[in-house]
Amino acid sequence: MSTLDPQLKRILVVDDEPNLRNIICKFLIKRGFDVVGAENGQQALERLQEQEFDLVLTDVYMPVLGGEELVTTINGSHPHLPIVAMTGFPEIEKAVKLMRSGVADYLRKPLKLSQLEMVVRAAMNHDHAVAELDLADGSPFGGTIGGYRILETLGKGSMGIVYKVHRVGDGSQQSFALKVLDPGPESGADENRTARERFLREAEIARRIDHENVVKLVDFGIASERGIPFMVMEFIEGQSLEYMIERQVPLGYHEKVSILLQVAEALAAIHQHDICHRDIKPGNILVTSAGRAKVTDFGLVRLPDSDLTGDHSVVGTPAYLAPEAYRHGRIDARGDLFSLGVVAYEFLLGHRPFDSLVFANLITQIETQCPLEPRKIDPGLPLPIQRILARLLRKDPDARYQTADEVVADFTSWLTLPQSAFASLFGRLQNLRSRDWR
Repeated sequence: MSTLDPQLKRILVVDDEPNLRNIICKFLIKRGFDVVGAENGQQALERLQEQEFDLVLTDVYMPVLGGEELVTTINGSHPHLPIVAMTGFPEIEKAVKLMRSGVADYLRKPLKLSQLEMVVRAAMNHDHAVAELDLADGSPFGGTIGGYRILETLGKGSMGIVYKVHRVGDGSQQSFALKVLDPGPESGADENRTARERFLREAEIARRIDHENVVKLVDFGIASERGIPFMVMEFIEGQSLEYMIERQVPLGYHEKVSILLQVAEALAAIHQHDICHRDIKPGNILVTSAGRAKVTDFGLVRLPDSDLTGDHSVVGTPAYLAPEAYRHGRIDARGDLFSLGVVAYEFLLGHRPFDSLVFANLITQIETQCPLEPRKIDPGLPLPIQRILARLLRKDPDARYQTADEVVADFTSWLTLPQSAFASLFGRLQNLRSRDWR
């Protein structure tokens, strides 16, 4: 099955199901890899003695040396060889155990081939470390967590507590943000399990995305004593967009649009992974003193194969959700763009487009009512920016921007082109349709 081309990345596929193994091998060959198959762990070790590989893709449960034993053996003999595990049992404990044992990533069965290629390429290009969380005092509020010393509490959200930490023994004293899951005292076993699986999914997602406008994951793990998941992220010196809006930080249109452009660029990077964030709001956007925007918090994302946020469940922050979230609960990337429109309206004008304190009225506003025209609030707001807001906030997803890249292009054009040239891109800006605003 292998072409034995030394110029190609070589993958060893280990699975005792011959049909699945052949499908995976043929797919990876078509994607430009050199592929060798093995029907169990023992045969895989023989292949490893005969050839060099760039990655091992292995099933977890197999006869004649299973995947877990194979991973342990490979780590001893080939410590730098990345391994991706495949399992039909994606419990959080099993997933973290696999990560700790040296697996770079894992895939749930039944496999999605598009996701398979993405994970394989990412595993070849990144070295993922998973920290061991040791809560000696049985509490997440102790002085040290998983080799990180707690300096202060940064904040608490619906799913977790975030601390500012230093890595113990690190002479550089580099700061990190460490987040631990906080399911709450009233949560039952099922709620705890779902929250923990969502938390781990957030870590899985965050580490796949490498973009300057997305907060970078450093490592993650789970408490051995109390089963509390945690993740460690880069620490961002700056403030949330929520803080900036509340404090009315004085910024010009260009500065604000530059920040919104970066959020759109982050969404473009996230959507490239076939992921919807589903909780874009000012509190999940951090801005450094240099004006660098960073999107964070992937706890409510929707993956193509995820059953952790069902198609008909409403998740997210109510005032920023798209109309379709309330109509039928099915949100795609365009729902994130509507949320970006709400954020942009609030950031540029100082208050939200939909702002009823009564939940039922808020839903009615989002589903059926047009916001107040921005230039009635701020007559100086450039017409092209009002036009961008109008398109982001369309009730019908098909009438909105279809991709974040389109939003990036329009924001970039306004920031870089002469205003007369930009206006020509939009045509008759004065004749906005009445349904956009009231």
